[in-house]
Amino acid sequence: MKLITPDLCTSFSCLPPKEHCRDCSHAYFFGFVWPNNLRKKFEFNPQYGVIQITLDGEPYKRQPSENSKFWDECQKWYDKKFKE
Repeated sequence: MKLITPDLCTSFSCLPPKEHCRDCSHAYFFGFVWPNNLRKKFEFNPQYGVIQITLDGEPYKRQPSENSKFWDECQKWYDKKFKE
């Protein structure tokens, strides 16, 4: 299994990377996707999933709709980061 270091870990008891980081609620991963050629920033937490955030790291009050290309691009990011 590929060890993946989270961009942010809020755990006080371990130092990443560990095998469980990809599933840990303390791990946060940040990324950018370009649906419709627009740059969108997001954070991914294994327990809570993806949320679109501003460049300052704050969640948008309105998240993309279920049919948005944003989610397809996030899935591609996830597959590349965690499944390759």
